[in-house]
Amino acid sequence: MSNYFQLWVIVFIASLLTACGSASTEQNTPVPETLFVSHYWTSEHEEQMLQEAIDAFMRINPDVTVVMESSRRTGRDFAEQANAGLGADMLVGLPLEEVIPLAEAGLLQELSGYDIDTTEFRSQYLNAVRYQDRLYALPFMGKTSIMYYHKALTSTVPADLDELLETPDEAPVGIPVNFVAAFWGTQAFGTNLLGEEENVQLDLQSYVDWFEWLKEARNQPGIILDDEVFFLREKFISGELAYLIDSTDSLPQLKEVIDETDVGVSPLPSGAAGPASPLASLDVIAFNRAAAPAKIQAGLRLAEFLTNASQQQKLVLEETGHIPVNRTVTIRPRLSEAGSAMAKQGATSIAIPLDYVDAFNQIRRVGDEAYLQALEGDSDSIEAAIYLFHEAGQSY
Repeated sequence: MSNYFQLWVIVFIASLLTACGSASTEQNTPVPETLFVSHYWTSEHEEQMLQEAIDAFMRINPDVTVVMESSRRTGRDFAEQANAGLGADMLVGLPLEEVIPLAEAGLLQELSGYDIDTTEFRSQYLNAVRYQDRLYALPFMGKTSIMYYHKALTSTVPADLDELLETPDEAPVGIPVNFVAAFWGTQAFGTNLLGEEENVQLDLQSYVDWFEWLKEARNQPGIILDDEVFFLREKFISGELAYLIDSTDSLPQLKEVIDETDVGVSPLPSGAAGPASPLASLDVIAFNRAAAPAKIQAGLRLAEFLTNASQQQKLVLEETGHIPVNRTVTIRPRLSEAGSAMAKQGATSIAIPLDYVDAFNQIRRVGDEAYLQALEGDSDSIEAAIYLFHEAGQSY
């Protein structure tokens, strides 16, 4: 074989290898994608948190450019835009209850056909976002009830309901008593709101026991019951209450008007049957049905990033009152007392599944009346509980 021929073979093989390498590089290079995101959180601090998380995502995923805007600030109605085939590709922080009208209008992308790893979500939150056996959203973060305490007034936190009853007169506690705000107490007495098929159900004996406990608490000079949480919050802010049961998203306000070193946060007191399980409201992630498949795939990558343990922990540590939906998130009290309490309470909180929101809203109205009858009317605990169950039964 001549030297010329050998050289020709070498050049030919090299060119083939170069061509194959170029083709392989082209196939492995992600196609750049621009993702338009609309978020529903209200404060500038929350928006900054989201933007920082999205910036971190884009550093790791340079093929995706995320353009985020506030739905509250722009005032643009997603439903109106989506009906015209427009609107953001991805919705972040959408209140869970807003999923139903958007899904029924055919404006949200159904996600069951996508390869989504849902193993890190807490089961109660993943079950809550399913609607008519379809997955229209993913859990993002939530809010629930928790106990605050004024460190300038007390250094101890009641761990259970018995200790709460022993609260001294000089360190009073405020407890809101309507069906939603006080639901945590029925769980501490053993009720299970969600049945085996995730349907809404109530337990008569748990409500009788809880009403009895509240009546006993009402007679203690160190405990104030009221159906209006705003009234109790003002008393806590003014220093008239040492303890307050309120929503987690009240934390920023309390830290703003009280020296933040004086605002303590703790999980709710447990009961004889176990830990308290308050109701949670969820913010979710959803997608525009008009979005191209490539945009939804990019959005799902962003959703996975925002709900991973690291990002959820960072969002909780910002202490804006959000609880994590990722079941692996734990925070040491030394790192953040508030964050640790939020993560612990999030583990036992309950979200109402979308399929049962209408029934639950009817039960809630009846439940508020039952609390009034038990605590301010002439009904005893059994009569009030029977009234609740009889009237609530019309909602099933």
